[in-house]
Amino acid sequence: MKKRKRRRLSLRQIKEILRLKRKDLSNRQIAKACSISPTTVEKYIERIEAASVSYDDMKERSEDEIMGELFKENTPKNKKAMPDMSYIHKQLKMKGVTLQLLWEEYREAHPEGYSRTQFCYYYNRWKKKLNPTMRFNHKAGEKIFADFSGDKPSITDPETGKKTEVELFVATLGASSYTFAMAVENQKKENWIECHKKMFSFFGGVPEYVVPDNLKSGVTSPDYYDPQINISYAQDG
Repeated sequence: MKKRKRRRLSLRQIKEILRLKRKDLSNRQIAKACSISPTTVEKYIERIEAASVSYDDMKERSEDEIMGELFKENTPKNKKAMPDMSYIHKQLKMKGVTLQLLWEEYREAHPEGYSRTQFCYYYNRWKKKLNPTMRFNHKAGEKIFADFSGDKPSITDPETGKKTEVELFVATLGASSYTFAMAVENQKKENWIECHKKMFSFFGGVPEYVVPDNLKSGVTSPDYYDPQINISYAQDG
């Protein structure tokens, strides 16, 4: 009996498999959603990982190029150097270090290494396995998170060229991450309150809660269960 040749999945189907995998669905769940077998899902994920093809690659590169990468048979492959994930993770905790900078450093050492998209994909995949995270669901208009930024920007006098450090107030809506920022001279209570007034005007309303960090302008006595809010701040709020 002649063995029937299996038909390859289309690029659209492969993209869908990878998209669902990024959402942490199991192979069985993906198979059900795509109307294919779990075994097929597993085999295609293995091909995708072996070819180092990310979801973004599939959007940016041609179908012929992607399919060629996934179905290369018996061709020697130049193994690319895998980035040192532990090193990357430690470096990202340092001030001013970004994935872009670390990728550039990696490519200097490995010119034939992974693209920036693949570099970020593999790091984020590694990081996801490192520690579980808790997802917060914020209701629209419920909370604003406000604080002064740890990094101080500077203002340059156009006439003298003198640079003056300022404090950067940043506030973000919990649900949408819509952000307001304002530079002030210092973190004194008067500037803190003025920033809030401008913030409310910018957002066009007031939320149920404003969530400040434990800085002295907003919280006079930090406590996990019963923090003491600055009286002027509480009254103006």
